[in-house]
Amino acid sequence: MPIDARIGAAAMTAVALLYGCAPITPVPPDGPFARVSFRVEGTTIQYVYEADATDCYMPTDPTRSQLLSMTYNPHSIHLIGSVAGQRIGMPATGDFAPKSYAETYVRAGLPIVLRFRVTNPNGNNMARQFTFNFTPGKDYEIFTVPSSASGFEIALSEIVMQGGQVKTIPVHGVVRIPLCVG
Repeated sequence: MPIDARIGAAAMTAVALLYGCAPITPVPPDGPFARVSFRVEGTTIQYVYEADATDCYMPTDPTRSQLLSMTYNPHSIHLIGSVAGQRIGMPATGDFAPKSYAETYVRAGLPIVLRFRVTNPNGNNMARQFTFNFTPGKDYEIFTVPSSASGFEIALSEIVMQGGQVKTIPVHGVVRIPLCVG
């Protein structure tokens, strides 16, 4: 690994430790809920919050609650591993590094807004916010992938059992909420 990548990875790990990215113990919300597995690709620090519905947002707008925080660095040494990995018993969608995903509960049966705050190895902080109506009792996977065009993108899939195997089916109806201008 090039020296710049190692320095970036070490800096991200230090930031995560300083900010106390301890896993949040998932508790089902009152009322209907869905289970969601959040998965990341590549070195990243990611926070996911539930926010209020608005026509646009600013990354500094207040949020309702933090759903999870995770730090993943596939190149870190074992003793300085990643913070993530909370599990609630969801089916595995593949053979992924255990620290590259975390599971939690979200309110379901009505539209909710999720805000993602992601820091990449270069120290760039990015935010995305979207709304979706999760179906009660279903399992979902939200996959965060690096994008050279926009910093990162999010893909939402439903997790289902078909023929005794775990499958993911892309979900439609996700609405991205734009940043406020001005």
